Amino acid sequence: MLIYISITIWIFNQIMFVDSFTERCNASLLTVKNVSECPTDLTSYERAAKQMNCPNLAIDFTKCKRFEYHCVLSEDLTSLVEVCAPSIGIVGHVCAKFSESLRSILRIHGLNCTQCPWWYNSTTAFNYSDCYAINSSQDRITDDPQGILTKTLYVVVYAILCILLVIAWCLLWRCMEKQRMKKVSNPLVTVAIDLGSSYSGYAYQYTADYQKEPTKNILYPSWPEKNVIVSKKTASCLLLNPDGSLNSFGFDAGNVNSKMLRDQKKGKFKNETFPSKSPPDCFLFQNYKAILCTKDFEGQTMISDETGKKELPISKILQESIRYFFVKALETLSKERNIKREDVYWVLTVPAIWNESEKQIMEEAAKMVGLSHGSFTLVSAKEAALLLTKQESLFCKIRDGTEDFVPFNPTKMPTFMVMDLGGGAAEITVHKGQLSPKKIVMTNEDCGGSKINEAFLQIWKDIFGADLNKCNENYPDEIHEILQNFELVKRSNSDKNCIEIPIPECIRELEGYKEQIENSEKYPGLKVVRGKVHIPIVIIRDLYSKVINEIKRTIYSLVKEDPISVIILVGGFSESNLIFESLKGFYQDIQILRPHESGLSILKGAVMYGFQHLQISGRDSKSCSVTVCDS
Repeated sequence: MLIYISITIWIFNQIMFVDSFTERCNASLLTVKNVSECPTDLTSYERAAKQMNCPNLAIDFTKCKRFEYHCVLSEDLTSLVEVCAPSIGIVGHVCAKFSESLRSILRIHGLNCTQCPWWYNSTTAFNYSDCYAINSSQDRITDDPQGILTKTLYVVVYAILCILLVIAWCLLWRCMEKQRMKKVSNPLVTVAIDLGSSYSGYAYQYTADYQKEPTKNILYPSWPEKNVIVSKKTASCLLLNPDGSLNSFGFDAGNVNSKMLRDQKKGKFKNETFPSKSPPDCFLFQNYKAILCTKDFEGQTMISDETGKKELPISKILQESIRYFFVKALETLSKERNIKREDVYWVLTVPAIWNESEKQIMEEAAKMVGLSHGSFTLVSAKEAALLLTKQESLFCKIRDGTEDFVPFNPTKMPTFMVMDLGGGAAEITVHKGQLSPKKIVMTNEDCGGSKINEAFLQIWKDIFGADLNKCNENYPDEIHEILQNFELVKRSNSDKNCIEIPIPECIRELEGYKEQIENSEKYPGLKVVRGKVHIPIVIIRDLYSKVINEIKRTIYSLVKEDPISVIILVGGFSESNLIFESLKGFYQDIQILRPHESGLSILKGAVMYGFQHLQISGRDSKSCSVTVCDS
């Protein structure tokens, strides 16, 4: 079929039936010369061609292809001209002319030539003396019924070829679409991408492994952090170049931005791609997902970067974030099993409170990256989390004197709650029993892990005041590192009596900084040891207390409406033992459950959702929808 289409296109190009298809060359107008006669044989042709010197002229002042010597009829068919012009194929037993208005060689419709073959190259027109009978040319065009018939025939042939070409393309597209849909419905691997408030990542599972055990062999990349710690997610930090293109993401983005700022301070910063730009011209976005979880997000929000002086559309930020994980995942899969793009089915998570117009923003961002229609789907975080909890062994049962964990069975629970505790907010979903499948969804920004980060940064503000503001203005990367180091402590679930946080260099340059820390009345017990501040755990617990109380208040407001028997905690913030143990100790009548690696629950559930969504689509079920995961 491809050969057929290629031949058809070639024929169209040679026929040149529509003048707009001709290859126009402005330089030809500089070479037109009226002559009394044209060459009559190859020897005289070569002599005339040498005198015109078209090849050298082409090198000197034109980029026209096939710039060759011609001797043909003039545009009005009343004289002969020599001209350098792109050669074409003359089809249909007709003569050739040079058109000054179109700046090209054309076939003369209706000027028949008994000597001319069905096809010849325009440079060999001198071989056909019939064409140079100038006096009778006009008469032959207007009076020759055979010319009119020939022209009509070519119109019909051209129309038929156009129709056949369209049909061929339709058949080819249909064939390719069937093959693509076959691959989509039977992918070799499913990849889920989760853009979180504090941490983001991707996970994948090969179809063969899913068919054996859905919850096993879900794989994740390793993200090196501080060159020592390895995480299964990376920081939600996006660095874009001054032109808005992707520079880096995650831990790398923070490190690259910090290095650029340090180099700028030392006068060593160089950027060959953007020589007139400096680090502040780049865009650094952190924790932008928190904005997406607010109720007033309407899909067209402009997001300010960390400088607060520049902003970009959220669609652009989503697009570049997805692009990063899209490329990373394909690189990993290609190395592991030579997986190609068409072998992958993609799942993108979205906040539970998003409406259809907001989901459309995510869909368009995915398509701009290169995810074709039908090769991906969206799933809300709550649906992904719930799907996993149905499969994960959460309940502890005593059997024959030994502990055994069994999957969570929502059909046996009249009412249960899933709390997705993220960095930006808590998304809470109350699921009622089978008789009343109503779901209550709410978002509380005061329950997010970022509130603890803000409280931790407030310690430094209370101690150093205006000096910290100057440090943040001159060395924002060092203040950012304070929060990065605190994030590591939050996820470590350490049982030590204190935590250790490196003191940034800009603080250590302050006179008497050590005394300011250790003599703080508001935060007693702080110690400075070898460039690190030791913070008693009691102070850290106090930072958590306000957020924990807000979580308790939110739960109470929902429990008093409908008794809840089980609360399932998912999301990165739920990995904190302070959160988990506080809720377990406070609610004696409610079972508080937390899946293994609860910070990865949404990613795991999203991968599983991808496979189930394909199975439903494959059955063309009209009664099932994306809420298949809900009870």
